[in-house]
Amino acid sequence: VLKLDAEAALRRHEEKRKQRLVEKFNLDDGMCSLRVVLPALDAALAFDRIDRIARALPKDDRTLDQKRSDVAADLLMGKETPAPQGEVCVNLTMPITNILGLTTDPVMLAGYGPLPAEIVADVAANHDGRLQPARAPLRPGSLLPVRWHQHHHREPAAQVQAPSPDEDPLPLVL
Repeated sequence: VLKLDAEAALRRHEEKRKQRLVEKFNLDDGMCSLRVVLPALDAALAFDRIDRIARALPKDDRTLDQKRSDVAADLLMGKETPAPQGEVCVNLTMPITNILGLTTDPVMLAGYGPLPAEIVADVAANHDGRLQPARAPLRPGSLLPVRWHQHHHREPAAQVQAPSPDEDPLPLVL
């Protein structure tokens, strides 16, 4: 649907976005499951934040999944986490013409699939963070792999900076 009718795909996303929710399911033995339904980009950023904090914790007898669960609970309950917060990051692939504002082709979110370009543009325009191209040779018409870095402290919005032709095509920042 996204390639055939981008406007319809965006409308469908906006309708589904209205259905976001948090649910708690009781399990056996004093346990519960917490399910959060979010837009895909938000969920990817949230998971990356939880994962980065969990991986930075000192080695102990917990598995990575257990550490992630503990970190998520701490963050949701407003507790300090013992690991550094830093920034979060997701991998996107898009035509460079999207970044230049010439097209609105679908953007691929790694681990999920295509998203309407307007979603990524909205996040880039309204959140602290930046787009940074991954190291890849750029050819006319090729897709540009980029990473979205989200900061967890308030900073003024960054401006678009095109790399000089003499530099590696890395720090295009949004």
